[in-house]
Amino acid sequence: MVGLSLGEQTFIKGGIYQDLRTDGRKRLTYSPIFVETGIIPQASGSARVKLGATDVIASAELGKPNPSYPDKGKVSIHVDCSPTAEPSFEVYEMSFLSNV
Repeated sequence: MVGLSLGEQTFIKGGIYQDLRTDGRKRLTYSPIFVETGIIPQASGSARVKLGATDVIASAELGKPNPSYPDKGKVSIHVDCSPTAEPSFEVYEMSFLSNV
């Protein structure tokens, strides 16, 4: 983790003392939250959540279990971050068997 410079620390402390954020909100004022469900018709379930400038889309697919393991399921997670948010973001996916 990279430390903050003295100037950055002073800037942040000044905002705390003045009860002000860089976007004009007060310290304890939340960003507006918007939730939409069912936005991907092909998915078993989906949602879009917006929190300020952050925009997240999530979906779920239901499938049939493997006949050899009828009481086990598979969970796949796929994360895709826009390179406009941070150029170093990469697509990351992981899958694992659930014990549920």
